[in-house]
Amino acid sequence: MRLKLLYTFLLITFLQTNGFGATITIISNTNWSAITTGSGIGGIPTSADDIIVRSGVTLAVDVTNGVCKSIQLGGTTAFSGNGALVFNTSTSKVTVSGIVTL
Repeated sequence: MRLKLLYTFLLITFLQTNGFGATITIISNTNWSAITTGSGIGGIPTSADDIIVRSGVTLAVDVTNGVCKSIQLGGTTAFSGNGALVFNTSTSKVTVSGIVTL
């Protein structure tokens, strides 16, 4: 019985942290390190998360290990305005495993 409960707990924990991505919408100028609505621990973005940077808004990459599934710059749909992604230092980096929409 205890083993079954342990397996159930581990499965639920895995699904909460790794199973599903979040859609993170950036609505005001902010730093990557300030994002708290991702699917990772503490709300950091993971490789399962989609990020939308709204029109007229800047997302500043201030980390060396940022990851996400996709990034869309501008609007909430493709080709609907301009959002900006800037890199604060020469070591700032984001790895996108999917699509980047400019």
